[in-house]
Amino acid sequence: LISTDEMARIFTKVAKFGAGIELNSGSMLKANELNDLYRPYIVAKECGCKFHFGSDAHSAEGFLGTHRLLERAAHRAGITKEDLWHLAAIL
Repeated sequence: LISTDEMARIFTKVAKFGAGIELNSGSMLKANELNDLYRPYIVAKECGCKFHFGSDAHSAEGFLGTHRLLERAAHRAGITKEDLWHLAAIL
């Protein structure tokens, strides 16, 4: 429900501070029917944000399929290897 302009204002600040945006596989389980889930990530990328991945898993079984979900989500949001956040980049 946040406007794209407001998101861009926030993500521009996030990019300026060098913080990473988490692409979380738990939220991507519903991404097939809710394409708006990708909008924040697309806007964040356009603002120069970098990304890291989270599984949201609470057990070993929870990791099953995580790679596939995150890979699909990154592809749909246009996130590439060049967009990944690295701690060394801000030190």
